Amino acid sequence: MNNVSNDSTFNAFLSQNENGQLGKTNGVQPFLTLPNILTEEEKTAWKTAMNGGWTTNTMSVGLISPPMVDNNLNHPTWFLLKGTNLNLNPTSFSIVLIDSSDNVIAAIPNNQVQLNSNGIELTFYYNFSGFQTGDFRVRLWNGVSYHTTTMHTTISNTFPRIDLNSLNWDKVFFGGNSSSIIQAVGSSVVLKTDQDIKALADDNEIISSLMSNQFIGANKDFYLSYNTTANTAINPSFTTIANTYISLIPVGTPNNLIIKGISQLKHNLGSYFSHPGFQAKEIKSFLNGIQLPVQSYVDVSYNVVIQRTGQLYTVVITNTLNNQISNFSFTGTSEALCLLVQGSNRAMTYENTINFIEGFELN
Repeated sequence: MNNVSNDSTFNAFLSQNENGQLGKTNGVQPFLTLPNILTEEEKTAWKTAMNGGWTTNTMSVGLISPPMVDNNLNHPTWFLLKGTNLNLNPTSFSIVLIDSSDNVIAAIPNNQVQLNSNGIELTFYYNFSGFQTGDFRVRLWNGVSYHTTTMHTTISNTFPRIDLNSLNWDKVFFGGNSSSIIQAVGSSVVLKTDQDIKALADDNEIISSLMSNQFIGANKDFYLSYNTTANTAINPSFTTIANTYISLIPVGTPNNLIIKGISQLKHNLGSYFSHPGFQAKEIKSFLNGIQLPVQSYVDVSYNVVIQRTGQLYTVVITNTLNNQISNFSFTGTSEALCLLVQGSNRAMTYENTINFIEGFELN
């Protein structure tokens, strides 16, 4: 017989019933009985192949951050989902938000979704300004099947806010000196080199330590968001690295020039691949000694969200220029916490502004 595999006019199959009788078929019946003769492994392999090689295993979501969104805020909110088998097919996926009656209240545009091939996480953003208050869940489509999260996110404008504007700061400077240009007032901190504290030098020694009063109580879940911006225009020829440390610290910890913290972000201001820029260089949990993944951005500004649920801390870093995000989680403490911002010395001047934008108690 001739090979007619590529001839569209040949569209019937030769088939045989259990009595040995031959006939032609359009393929529907053999296709419908195929699952009955495949093993589970063969079924999975077939589904994956039909989905372009992307997973069709059962999806699950164990974490959604943040668990709340303020509908008074007219800007996008980034959401992080963590679970298993979340490496969705980029050509045939969808994400929608549904209410308690399973009605779709929003469809997330695909260009507002960042997929990750590791299958452990995905992220998306959406602006909830003016949305009706209430709870919603997330429904995922991976090209073959649906999954609806069991946990929900609440849309409201009545969450107990943390009053970041009323923060008071204890300031410690190198040598017991004082500074008129390093500022910490309410929710805003400005770090700079200051030759009145210490002669400018590339010694990278901590010269300022600014600790707030308590911002969250013990055993309280919370959501905290802040922006950090490096003013590279103040010195565009910056060729060395200046470090800023932004940390959470248990209430009662002494304020001094020793680097410490539970969730510590080390921000490097300086030359990166020959371009002045701002990076989140190292992230550590000093509480349990874990070295977390290195984050590197060339850009000068980004947003950081920290959420505590019990003793689980989730940190999401968003590059504010291109919306690229990175995240990590770790187990920490449920103690009452303060904020700690520390800056280092450098031979060339620099400026780093940290604005703590909003915070909510979640329980």
